This record gives sequence, C-alpha cells and structure tokens, in this order.
Amino acid sequence: MWNIHPPLSSGGFLRLCLFFHLFTLSIGICSLPAALPDPNQGNSASLSSEATLLDELHAVVQTLREERMAFYEKQRQFESRIQQKRTDLAALENKATQLRTTEEQVDQDLQRIEQDIRKLTLELQSKTVQQERLQETMDNWIVQGRKAVAEGVPFRREERRERLIPVAPDKSERVAVTAADTLGRIWSFFQEEMRLARSGETFTEQIDIGKNRLKYAQLFRVGHQILGYLTEDGRETGLWLERNGPKQWQHTLAEEDAKAALAAVEILDRREQPKLISLPVSANIKRKLKEE
Repeated sequence: MWNIHPPLSSGGFLRLCLFFHLFTLSIGICSLPAALPDPNQGNSASLSSEATLLDELHAVVQTLREERMAFYEKQRQFESRIQQKRTDLAALENKATQLRTTEEQVDQDLQRIEQDIRKLTLELQSKTVQQERLQETMDNWIVQGRKAVAEGVPFRREERRERLIPVAPDKSERVAVTAADTLGRIWSFFQEEMRLARSGETFTEQIDIGKNRLKYAQLFRVGHQILGYLTEDGRETGLWLERNGPKQWQHTLAEEDAKAALAAVEILDRREQPKLISLPVSANIKRKLKEE
C-alpha cells in the first residue's frame, strides 16, 4: 500500500509521475521479446522501440521540467501576493490602532464638552434669572424717572424724556436694546438729573403769562423745585407753584416775591453776588422737607 501524505510537494509530485512513466516503459520492454517471432528482426524492432520509448521519456522529462518551472513561478507569484496582503493587513491593523486611539480621545473630548455644556447651561439659567431681576429693577427706575420728569417743573421735558424713551417699559420699544445699553441710558439720565438738581440757570423762552397772552420772558430755574419767569419788560413775574390744585403758573406775585424773582435772575446771570433769597415753594415740597 502506498503511503501518500497530502498535499504533495512539487518534488514529490514530479518523482511520482516519473516513477509511473518508467514503470510503464519497463513493462513494455519486458513484453517485446514474446511478440517477436524472428530473432534477427526482433533486435531491430527492439532497438526502434527502445529509441521511441527514450524519446517519449525525454519528452516526459522535459514536460515535467516545464511544469515544475511553471509551478515554481505560480508559487512565487502566490507568495508575493500573500506577502502583499500581509503588508496591507499590517497597515490596516496600524490604522485601526490609530483609529481606536483617536476614538478614545474623541470620547474623552465629548465627555469634557458635555460637562462644559452642563456647566454653561447652569450659568445661563443663573444669568437669565439675574437678567430678569435686573430688567425689573431697570423698568422700575425708568418709571420713576419718567414720573419725576412729568411731575417736576416744566423744564426741557421732551429733551429729558428722550433719554428714557428708547428704553421705555413697553416691550415693543426695547426689542433691539441690550441690558447693558439700557443700564447705560438710565445711568446717563440720572447723572444728568443729579446735575440739574444741584444747579441753576436762566434761559429765554416764549410762555403764556395768562389769558392766552404769549410773551418772551427770561426764565430761571433752581434745581428741580423752583421755576419762575420775568418778562423782558420787567413788569410781570411768575412762579410754577401748587396752590389749591395741580402745579401751574402763578402769574400774580406779592411785591416781595417779585423782588426775590428779579434777584434770582440777576444772581443766576452773575450780575450780582450770590446771596440768600426767599421764594415760595409748593405745598408738597414743604411736606417733604418736614418729613426729612
């Protein structure tokens, strides 16, 4: 029994083929003498048969050599492709390692980003609450400022209100105004109002001095509480007072009050040295002074 271990190597396969060919030729050579009746003719026939068999054997050997060379070439190409695949596999494994490292780094970055998002969300919520509180406070300041302008002396009311109109409590008027801009306008308004409260001045304006009579007069203002006028001819004076009703112009003054109004104009125009003068004020101002 033949003991063949698959798969055969290239040398074993060639040896096996050569063995079978030689075995066939030997059987043929051994059977030739029995077929030849004439001894003389048998020698020439045997030689011819041997030559034919040798040619066939040479052809078989040549074929086996060519097949072996072709087999080796295919094996070389196959091993080359295997080596290329191994190289590609190593490159892919290296790239996979890099991708896994990148994935781990990305996961860490995502965790940090999620933490930052949670932190920013909490800060945003806190900031929103603070902005709402600040907005309520600023709205209250705006209301108080507009009320002070409306209830105070009628002095440049439109100009003073314009500092707060862009940030009025009406939401439609504050669409494009930021909280910082609103706070800046309020701060500017109250700074200017504080300056007016500590100052006095004179200015010329046409006013109604009663009975629909319009005259140019020199007005004088002291803070937010006193406003009076003296006509250009010096014959008529008046004060903005509250007497038996809302504040209005009191065109008829006592002689002493008229002299005080004239002195106030001269002092504010710097035509006289500052001195203490007495002017009447509204009843609500007196109440505030008593409360203080």
